[in-house]
Amino acid sequence: MFETAASTQTYLTGLGLTSGGVDLFYLVTSDGILAKAGPTGDPVFVVILESDGDWEFQLLGPLDHSDPATEDDITIEFGSLVVATDADGDSVTATGSLAVTVDDDSPVAVAPVAVEVINGASDPTSPIALDIDGTLANNYGGDGAGTVRFLPTLDGMNSGLFSSFQAITYVLDDDQTLRGVAGGETIFTVTLDPATGTYVVDMDGSIDSTQNIEFNPLVSQFVGGNGSWTGFVPIGDSVTSPIDDNSLDLLLTPEINGANGGTINSTANIGGVSQGASVGSGETFRVDFVIDLSGDPADSTQNDYAALANRDHMFDGHYTVNGAQALFKSTTGSTVRFTAFDDPDGNTVVGDGMIDTITGVAITWRGTEWVGGGGETLIIPTSTRTEYTINGHSFWVTLEPSGSVLIEGLEGDPGSSLVGTQVAIFTADGFNSIEYTWVDPRPGDNLNQDTFQIGGFGATTLTTDPVEFSLPVQVVDGDGDISDTGNITITAVTPSEMMATAASEDLSLASFSATFDSSTLQGTELFNTSPSRQTDVRSMGLMSMTAAASGLSYQSMPAPDQTWQFANTDAAGTQFHSWANSGAFSGVVQGANHVNFAQIDGSDTLGSFGGIEAGPRMAMNFDSPLQQGLAQIEDVDRGFAGMEQAHGFEALSDLGLAQALPMADAMAGMEQLLLLANGGVGNGQVNQEVAAEALAQLAQDVGIDNLIDHFASAAGEAPALGAMHSAGVEQLSAFLDLQVGPQHAGGLAVDILHDAAAMADAVSHA
Repeated sequence: MFETAASTQTYLTGLGLTSGGVDLFYLVTSDGILAKAGPTGDPVFVVILESDGDWEFQLLGPLDHSDPATEDDITIEFGSLVVATDADGDSVTATGSLAVTVDDDSPVAVAPVAVEVINGASDPTSPIALDIDGTLANNYGGDGAGTVRFLPTLDGMNSGLFSSFQAITYVLDDDQTLRGVAGGETIFTVTLDPATGTYVVDMDGSIDSTQNIEFNPLVSQFVGGNGSWTGFVPIGDSVTSPIDDNSLDLLLTPEINGANGGTINSTANIGGVSQGASVGSGETFRVDFVIDLSGDPADSTQNDYAALANRDHMFDGHYTVNGAQALFKSTTGSTVRFTAFDDPDGNTVVGDGMIDTITGVAITWRGTEWVGGGGETLIIPTSTRTEYTINGHSFWVTLEPSGSVLIEGLEGDPGSSLVGTQVAIFTADGFNSIEYTWVDPRPGDNLNQDTFQIGGFGATTLTTDPVEFSLPVQVVDGDGDISDTGNITITAVTPSEMMATAASEDLSLASFSATFDSSTLQGTELFNTSPSRQTDVRSMGLMSMTAAASGLSYQSMPAPDQTWQFANTDAAGTQFHSWANSGAFSGVVQGANHVNFAQIDGSDTLGSFGGIEAGPRMAMNFDSPLQQGLAQIEDVDRGFAGMEQAHGFEALSDLGLAQALPMADAMAGMEQLLLLANGGVGNGQVNQEVAAEALAQLAQDVGIDNLIDHFASAAGEAPALGAMHSAGVEQLSAFLDLQVGPQHAGGLAVDILHDAAAMADAVSHA
């Protein structure tokens, strides 16, 4: 039997056992010991001793283990508490062992289900399983449920990710809430819910997908020589017969005393300005990061960039970079002013940008990178002239009031050697043009004032490639044991890439080759017009419907006369001002590269619906890649019947509905494709957050009824339509229903999402 004296309680209490952080309380009888979590707590274990010496131990609840980080078994020795009594009543304490080892049942790491999110502001995801089997019970194990948490070491850690070229840092609000923060703004939030065994991702911004680019003879084609301008294009391309492929090119131009002038005297590896092929007093070497560089580097007049005729370079626009680097050589010591610019585009002129303040500098001298005392490699320039040393060689860095940076002590070997000083320049959000200007050393510094040569250009730029990253999480069981880490894998994908994926998986051009029963549909006089005219109105109606939907969603309406208006004009019904008046259309679609629409001959009116405008006929430029892509689609007519311009989008009225309805279907997707492909985000015309939310919704709205309800509701919530008549939502819904009704009646389900993806696929193969 067990000893029931006070010494037994003293012994058991001295074991220091706890459950859930609560000291165990013991009830001792001659034939058993019951341990509870406190006097009123749940049972933790019981030991039963039989009269014949047999015994049994039952673990009823979790025991805390002293070291959660290790497999920490607990051994409890009960032998000293057992008393043996013989037949005549003599008692003696047992000398044997009655030991119980409680195994530390460590939790098992989770295997979270991966998630794909929109790379941009969008609605939170639906809950996603933290473990692939959908439950955490088997991860906690025998010690019972605890929690799931992010690794505490994540708090304040540099994620290695960037947003607008600003580093994203992890911030833990608590064990279950992690935010990615860049420049004080939350880019994403990941929230764990141990109670349901799920997690949610909420994207509030975008994560940079970056690409390192270099310009040297191994990877790029150098064009020009000693002329007014030179540059780099992809190998196999040329500037006189360019390939229109949105290539990331480099344009090199000179300045003399702050004005266009001189020549770029350079080889594919290294060069300078004008005579001597170096940069000296009064000279600036300018670098612009441009798309699809073209022109003739051979000068048509005197050999000088000052001549307007020689500034004949063309390009589609600039692209943003950061960390732009250049190699400085052929100098015993030079002082250079670095000035970064944001060029506004809208022309093919360079040197007309706004200065972008330099926020970081990285210097590598003769192959050795500068590293600070804390391991940092980025120099943060200040207005104080500061010395930095690499292997005994000194550089001085100063931030000037203009936002430029002055670096003294640049040095490199002469001749064909490419050994010297490499400098990379950073701004807060990237730039697209940079100038390198020779500067006289400061008086009294006793520094060399040699000319320099420059080359070895490169940078980091943004792409639309998916961005994948992982967040480690741990399972903590009921007694505090910690599992190995499991990783939540998140892939951020740009909306246009998600559309392309849908196209490749689900669609083919055959979706535009359907045949329809024209006799049935032509007999339906929905618009009080002739059957042939009816085909035109249906097509225009679908185009207006799609434009209305996107215009309301993107809410880019700069002036009262450019808004979508809903008002009761008379008893006959509602006047709907069609899409030519939409700021979203004029500011985004018309401003997009290679896309230009023009009104042909006014608007159509639907007489049976209170004079609603069905929308103007629109034409697309011949050089539009979308127009050329549509030429690859069977049964899509791109001509006009009796109209001024070719290459437009309207069903040919004299060919009937067999061709008209596929054309209407294609037009319904056209607007969405343009907004997906160009977006207007680059030229500031579209609020990126609103656009991302609209695209996310479109990805779900695969039925026309859902699409109508979605945009009708959006109209009522749009700030620009605050003064809209109270019946506006119903009016818009009725209008949209009217436009798509004929297609539903004929069995043609117009799916805007799929149409856009299919045309994107067609364009990519055009």
